[in-house]
Amino acid sequence: GAGTRALAPLRPARVDLPEPAVEVGLGREHACVRTRSGTVACWGRNDRHQLSDGTAEPSDRPKLIYGLLGAEQLAVSADGACARLKGGEVRCWGGNAAGELADGSTVDHDVPMPIKAPSSRP
Repeated sequence: GAGTRALAPLRPARVDLPEPAVEVGLGREHACVRTRSGTVACWGRNDRHQLSDGTAEPSDRPKLIYGLLGAEQLAVSADGACARLKGGEVRCWGGNAAGELADGSTVDHDVPMPIKAPSSRP
């Protein structure tokens, strides 16, 4: 038989944020926003640590992603996300089974971790 599974709302649902969003990213079953002040919040599925809250429990309300002050850009993948901070540092969290979080491992990140940028040559 078919497994039970929560269905997405059939109509648009209001998402309450502490301040206006300037960027939105959608994953396979989670979403994230970047606010005007540079904070990031995510909601939805959390089985691969998409919400970076120390649990694997889903949330239908936005959860603030800690460790991301001054985010200037947001990129959301199927099961994870990355944010570029002021100064150019990039931090990623969530699913990493194929190494998509660029830290040299295939371990999921439950907190935003700096990625290892390739060394530049003169």
